[in-house]
Amino acid sequence: MTISPRDQEILAINQAMLESVAAGDWESYSQVCSPEISCF
Repeated sequence: MTISPRDQEILAINQAMLESVAAGDWESYSQVCSPEISCF
């Protein structure tokens, strides 16, 4: 299965978001999410 560059980018951003949530890193989380939503 080949993953397109666009899909790879989306997966990388999603991974970064999940890692920032796990670390409680609001600054990093806010850079990859819409300001209207939050998991905190």
